[in-house]
Formats: sequence, C-alpha cells, structure tokens
Amino acid sequence: MLPRLLLYTYLYTVIVHCILYMLLLYICGFIGKMYYVHSTSETSLELAQTAFTEFTQSLAHRASSTRTRCFTNDLPLRSRVDAVSHRHRDRITRTCLSAPRAIPLRSFAAAAAAAARHAFRCDAKARAPYHTVAHPYIYPSDDGQFREIAGGFVTLRYGLGDPATLTSDASADAAEEVDSEDGAPSDTEDAEDAECEALREISDVTQKIDYLFCYMRKRDKDYDKDRARINRTVKALKEENAALRGQVEDLTLTVNGLTQIQRHPQPWTEVKFINIDSSNDSTAVEVSEKILSRYALDGFSSDIITARKVSQDSSGMGAQCPGNPTTANKKNSVIVKFKSAAVQDRVLEVVREKGATPYSEIFGGADGAPIRAYELVNPAVFALKKKAGALAKEKGYRFVWVRKGALQGRSLARYPYHH
Repeated sequence: MLPRLLLYTYLYTVIVHCILYMLLLYICGFIGKMYYVHSTSETSLELAQTAFTEFTQSLAHRASSTRTRCFTNDLPLRSRVDAVSHRHRDRITRTCLSAPRAIPLRSFAAAAAAAARHAFRCDAKARAPYHTVAHPYIYPSDDGQFREIAGGFVTLRYGLGDPATLTSDASADAAEEVDSEDGAPSDTEDAEDAECEALREISDVTQKIDYLFCYMRKRDKDYDKDRARINRTVKALKEENAALRGQVEDLTLTVNGLTQIQRHPQPWTEVKFINIDSSNDSTAVEVSEKILSRYALDGFSSDIITARKVSQDSSGMGAQCPGNPTTANKKNSVIVKFKSAAVQDRVLEVVREKGATPYSEIFGGADGAPIRAYELVNPAVFALKKKAGALAKEKGYRFVWVRKGALQGRSLARYPYHH
C-alpha cells in the first residue's frame, strides 16, 4: 500500500512540473512576440514617416521645377503639404502598420506614398470647389518618381482659408490602380470617400452654424448698443418729464390762485406817498420807514410787503416820461403795499389826522411840497374819484378821496361829506 502511494505522489509531482514548465514557455514566447511586434511597429512607423517626408519633399521640388506651384491665400505648395501631413499623419501611420508582416519592410516607402496620395485625394474631396484652374496632372509613383498622364488635367480647388488640393478627372482610374498595387483595397477607398463626403457636409453645416453664431453675436452687440441708447433717452425723457410736471404744478397753482382772486377779489392794500424829492437816493423801503416813523407808525414797518419808486407829474398823480423837459426835476412817489387792508386803513387814518408833513421835517434840506398819502385804487375807481371831485368842487367841497371803498369829500368848513 505504501509503494503505491509513493508512486502516485511521484506521478502527480511530474505532471505539475510539466504544466508549470509549459506555462513558463508560453509566457516567454508571448513576451518575445510582443517585443518583436513592438520593435517592428516602431521600425515601420519610422520608415513610414521617413517615406512620407521624402514624398512631400519630392512633390514640392517637382511642383517648383515644372512651374505648377499651387497657391492658396498666398501659401506655397510646401505649406499645403505640411498642413496635409499634420491632418493625415494618423491615417498614414494606420495604413502602414495595418499589416506589418504582410508588407515587406522595403515596401513601406511605396505604402507611405500610396497613403499620402490617398490623403491628398480625400482632402480634395472634403473641400468645396470654389475656383478651378487646369494644369497638367502630375502624381508620384511607387518608386518615388513622378509621372504625367497625357490628356489629364488637375483642378486647383480654392476653399475658404483651406490649402489647395489636387484632383484629376482623367487620372482617377490610374490612381486607383496604383493604390490597388500598393495593397489598399478599393472598397476601403470607397468607404473613405463616403466618409470624406460626409465630413465635407458636416464641415459645411459647421461653417454655417459658425456664421450664424458670429452674426448673432454681432446682432447681440448691436442690440446692446441700441438698448443703452434707448435707456439714455428714456432717462433724459424722465428728467424732462419731471421738470415739466413741476412747471405744470406751478402753473396749476398760479391758475388756481388767479381763479380764486377772480371769484373773490382781494382789496387793494397799497398807499402812495407823493412829493418825494427826486434827489433822494434812499431806497423805497427806507423812505417808507422814515415816513411811518414820522407819524409814529414804526410798528407797521414789518407789515410792508413791497415798496417802489415812481415818477409823478406836476399834479402829483401822473407818471413822468423819461427825457421830457417839461417834467424834468420833478417829484417822485413811493407806492407801499401792506399785508392787509386794515393796516392800509390805519396808516391812511393816522396820516390824514396829522395832516401833511413838510419834506424838510422828515428828510431835511429845503422846504418843498408837503408829504401826502393817498389810497392807491384801480384805474376805474381813480377815474370815478376825479369825476366826483370835479362835481364836489362845484358844490363847495375842497377835495374828494376814497376810503374803505367809499368816496369822501371835505368842505371848506372841514366837515366830511359822504357821497
């Protein structure tokens, strides 16, 4: 029983070691394969990039020597080649590294040239033909040389800021044959052409969207300017409206006041002091205060609202005309407006009771016509007063005056008479 157990143990150990050995060999082989593929891929990539660089240099040199140099927006062909190289570097790399074992290392240059030609053709189909010019068609072959197809013409396609691209109508079949010889399948090219066409349509839609966005941004800026201008105008109109509203309110108050006065006429509260010498330089208020002080009416000085000087004629009532020789060196009158009719009546009453006062007693200087006080009435009442005075003189009255809205006369016996 024991030898059999030892035999089974030995066989189990051998089997386990075999399995571990096979697993180790598989891991080593996998690592070696990956290293080989990685090194081959790096070598293929370097060869592809070198071949594509040589191809672009040859293409630029050939285009310059045969005077078929292409310009787009003042960019030479070398700039176009560099731009296409950057755009299609990944495509060329994938084409060269798609089957590294199927393509010999010495054929990578031809594969890179084929991929470059396909990249140029695909780039041409992805651009809109805005402008065309006919030139002899020139394309690179697998051996790095250039060939011309008789009767073939190339079309220079100028896009919006895009490099010029080369296409050919008569050489399309020849280019497809060369691509087929390099190992690129035609169905793949058709798929890529369809993809390029779709990309072109997407690019057109994107350009339209960009244009619309630019247009909307511009319109938005214009709207901002218009809105700011409208806001300034509205602000100015609001300020003007506020000012006009204030003026309307003032006019409304004035009209209401005039309407109130028209409905309820205010009594005249002005007193006229006559025979003021024109050489007196004092203001009308100062003259009024001195006259009131002479009649012991100092307390009424605060009741004066306004006071003004006017010229008078020889009769003491009319206005002096400036520059008239007949009225030169005449007297002035002072018209004083009091706060109320009661103050006016009190002043007139005191002045008339004390009688006229010589000018020299109030202001000094030579004696002249005495200072007298009259109630200033409206023109209609004044005309009535003059007419009543003329009638009163015929009946023996000395003069007539107006007091508290009534005409009063004084006879030679100094008795008042109410008319």
